[in-house]
Amino acid sequence: MKKILLSMCVMLAAVAGQAFASGDNDVAGNKRFTVSVSTGEGGQIEIEGTGAVSQNSVATATINTGEDVVLVITPDEGYELATLLVDGADVLADVTEEGTYTIAAISKNMSVSATFQEKSEPVKKGDVNRNGEVNTADVVAVYTFIEKGDASGFTREDCNVNGDEAVNTADVVKIYDIIINGSGE
Repeated sequence: MKKILLSMCVMLAAVAGQAFASGDNDVAGNKRFTVSVSTGEGGQIEIEGTGAVSQNSVATATINTGEDVVLVITPDEGYELATLLVDGADVLADVTEEGTYTIAAISKNMSVSATFQEKSEPVKKGDVNRNGEVNTADVVAVYTFIEKGDASGFTREDCNVNGDEAVNTADVVKIYDIIINGSGE
């Protein structure tokens, strides 16, 4: 009987050890989940409070059930966050201005992926042809758009220099104002 009891204890200890070793439960028996974060070039994501940081790699952390997971997103100089997917769902719009995203009350294993892109330089107001200068070539570009529309190779957004939603000679006047006065204001 002692042998059977001892064998059962050894089996139970082995099973309990396997459950603990698998990372599914903490010491108190609470369920735990894995958060995996992968990023490409141009920035990093830290799983706050865990020391796990993904920069051009994959990082993982094990979190207790019900805990919030805060992701701290830090683009490299000259880059910005382009996509943030949590279990395939686009959550980019939910990233705070401070660059954080929170997974509330984790209840399953989660996969996070992010991409970063180089920041595009803002276009100068009136630089319709996007050559870095506001000059008479931009006036010609607006007239070309008026005549040919989208087939001109210029965009309505760039040609609408005065912001009134129409592309017409008022935009040409605005470009001349920018040329003469510098700011166009």
